[in-house]
Amino acid sequence: MHVQVLYQSRKNTKKAAEAIAQALGVSAQGIQQADFSQKTDLLFLGFGIYAGHPPRELTAFLSRLTPEQVSRVALFTTSASGNDQTGAVRGQLTAQGVPVAEKAFCGRGSFLFMNKDEPSAETLAAARAFALDAVRDAKNAAEKQAPGA
Repeated sequence: MHVQVLYQSRKNTKKAAEAIAQALGVSAQGIQQADFSQKTDLLFLGFGIYAGHPPRELTAFLSRLTPEQVSRVALFTTSASGNDQTGAVRGQLTAQGVPVAEKAFCGRGSFLFMNKDEPSAETLAAARAFALDAVRDAKNAAEKQAPGA
Protein backbone atom coordinates (compact mmCIF):
# COMPACT_ATOMS: atom_id res chain seq x y z
CA MET A 1 0.00 0.00 0.00
CA HIS A 2 1.44 3.35 -1.08
CA VAL A 3 0.88 5.95 1.66
CA GLN A 4 1.75 9.65 1.77
CA VAL A 5 1.52 12.07 4.69
CA LEU A 6 1.13 15.67 3.54
CA TYR A 7 0.36 18.77 5.56
CA GLN A 8 -0.18 22.51 5.34
CA SER A 9 0.86 23.89 8.69
CA ARG A 10 2.61 26.63 10.55
CA LYS A 11 3.54 24.43 13.52
CA ASN A 12 1.04 22.18 15.32
CA THR A 13 -0.27 20.10 12.40
CA LYS A 14 3.30 19.48 11.26
CA LYS A 15 3.95 17.78 14.61
CA ALA A 16 0.85 15.61 14.17
CA ALA A 17 1.94 14.79 10.60
CA GLU A 18 5.36 13.71 11.83
CA ALA A 19 3.76 11.47 14.48
CA ILE A 20 1.49 9.88 11.86
CA ALA A 21 4.39 9.38 9.46
CA GLN A 22 6.52 7.84 12.22
CA ALA A 23 3.77 5.32 13.01
CA LEU A 24 3.66 4.31 9.34
CA GLY A 25 7.38 4.31 8.60
CA VAL A 26 7.15 7.08 6.00
CA SER A 27 8.12 10.76 5.96
CA ALA A 28 5.81 13.73 6.32
CA GLN A 29 6.04 16.41 3.63
CA GLY A 30 4.52 19.82 3.08
CA ILE A 31 1.87 19.89 0.35
CA GLN A 32 4.39 21.64 -1.89
CA GLN A 33 6.42 18.40 -1.96
CA ALA A 34 3.48 16.18 -2.96
CA ASP A 35 4.50 13.47 -5.43
CA PHE A 36 1.77 11.71 -7.36
CA SER A 37 4.03 10.01 -9.92
CA GLN A 38 2.68 6.80 -8.38
CA LYS A 39 -0.97 6.53 -7.35
CA THR A 40 -1.36 7.02 -3.62
CA ASP A 41 -3.57 4.40 -1.99
CA LEU A 42 -4.00 6.41 1.21
CA LEU A 43 -3.18 10.08 1.59
CA PHE A 44 -3.07 11.50 5.09
CA LEU A 45 -3.80 15.18 4.60
CA GLY A 46 -3.32 17.53 7.52
CA PHE A 47 -4.03 21.20 7.95
CA GLY A 48 -4.45 23.78 10.65
CA ILE A 49 -7.62 25.75 11.18
CA TYR A 50 -7.14 29.50 11.24
CA ALA A 51 -10.09 31.67 12.29
CA GLY A 52 -12.37 28.72 11.56
CA HIS A 53 -11.07 28.05 8.05
CA PRO A 54 -8.42 25.91 6.34
CA PRO A 55 -5.53 27.82 4.73
CA ARG A 56 -5.96 29.19 1.17
CA GLU A 57 -2.90 27.27 -0.01
CA LEU A 58 -4.67 24.06 0.92
CA THR A 59 -7.79 24.97 -1.05
CA ALA A 60 -5.66 25.55 -4.16
CA PHE A 61 -3.88 22.21 -3.63
CA LEU A 62 -7.20 20.40 -3.18
CA SER A 63 -8.56 21.77 -6.45
CA ARG A 64 -5.85 19.81 -8.30
CA LEU A 65 -6.38 16.44 -6.55
CA THR A 66 -8.06 13.71 -8.60
CA PRO A 67 -9.25 10.15 -7.98
CA GLU A 68 -6.59 9.04 -10.49
CA GLN A 69 -3.91 10.32 -8.08
CA VAL A 70 -5.43 9.23 -4.77
CA SER A 71 -7.61 6.25 -3.84
CA ARG A 72 -8.56 7.55 -0.39
CA VAL A 73 -7.84 10.54 1.86
CA ALA A 74 -7.68 10.52 5.66
CA LEU A 75 -8.00 14.04 7.08
CA PHE A 76 -6.33 15.35 10.21
CA THR A 77 -6.35 18.80 11.75
CA THR A 78 -5.23 20.77 14.74
CA SER A 79 -6.97 23.80 16.15
CA ALA A 80 -7.20 25.60 19.45
CA SER A 81 -10.63 24.06 20.02
CA GLY A 82 -9.73 20.53 18.92
CA ASN A 83 -13.18 20.28 17.29
CA ASP A 84 -13.77 18.57 13.95
CA GLN A 85 -13.57 21.33 11.34
CA THR A 86 -12.90 19.15 8.30
CA GLY A 87 -16.31 19.69 6.66
CA ALA A 88 -15.26 22.17 3.96
CA VAL A 89 -12.25 20.10 2.89
CA ARG A 90 -14.24 16.87 3.01
CA GLY A 91 -16.95 18.47 0.88
CA GLN A 92 -14.49 19.79 -1.71
CA LEU A 93 -12.77 16.42 -2.10
CA THR A 94 -16.05 14.51 -2.27
CA ALA A 95 -17.34 16.89 -4.96
CA GLN A 96 -14.21 16.12 -7.00
CA GLY A 97 -14.81 12.37 -6.67
CA VAL A 98 -11.94 11.78 -4.24
CA PRO A 99 -13.01 9.30 -1.53
CA VAL A 100 -12.53 10.54 2.04
CA ALA A 101 -12.29 8.30 5.10
CA GLU A 102 -15.22 8.67 7.45
CA LYS A 103 -13.02 9.18 10.52
CA ALA A 104 -10.81 12.23 10.90
CA PHE A 105 -8.28 13.12 13.57
CA CYS A 106 -8.87 16.48 15.21
CA GLY A 107 -6.21 17.34 17.74
CA ARG A 108 -5.68 20.36 19.91
CA GLY A 109 -3.03 22.82 18.94
CA SER A 110 -1.58 25.81 20.72
CA PHE A 111 -2.67 29.31 19.79
CA LEU A 112 -1.30 32.47 21.39
CA PHE A 113 -1.71 31.87 25.14
CA MET A 114 -4.10 28.91 24.82
CA ASN A 115 -3.08 25.24 24.99
CA LYS A 116 0.62 26.01 25.37
CA ASP A 117 1.39 22.32 25.93
CA GLU A 118 -0.34 21.17 22.74
CA PRO A 119 0.08 19.11 20.81
CA SER A 120 0.87 17.04 23.89
CA ALA A 121 2.43 13.58 23.99
CA GLU A 122 -1.10 12.24 24.49
CA THR A 123 -2.39 14.09 21.40
CA LEU A 124 0.51 12.79 19.30
CA ALA A 125 -0.07 9.23 20.55
CA ALA A 126 -3.72 9.59 19.49
CA ALA A 127 -2.54 10.76 16.05
CA ARG A 128 -0.36 7.65 15.71
CA ALA A 129 -3.27 5.41 16.71
CA PHE A 130 -5.50 7.20 14.18
CA ALA A 131 -2.93 6.48 11.46
CA LEU A 132 -2.86 2.76 12.16
CA ASP A 133 -6.67 2.60 12.29
CA ALA A 134 -6.97 4.52 9.01
CA VAL A 135 -4.59 2.13 7.23
CA ARG A 136 -6.54 -0.86 8.53
CA ASP A 137 -9.83 0.71 7.40
CA ALA A 138 -8.40 1.53 3.95
CA LYS A 139 -7.17 -2.05 3.50
CA ASN A 140 -10.59 -3.40 4.52
CA ALA A 141 -12.35 -1.04 2.09
CA ALA A 142 -9.99 -2.04 -0.74
CA GLU A 143 -10.64 -5.73 -0.08
CA LYS A 144 -14.40 -5.17 -0.25
CA GLN A 145 -14.00 -3.42 -3.62
CA ALA A 146 -11.70 -6.09 -5.06
CA PRO A 147 -13.19 -8.29 -7.80
CA GLY A 148 -14.70 -11.44 -6.34
CA ALA A 149 -14.97 -9.96 -2.85
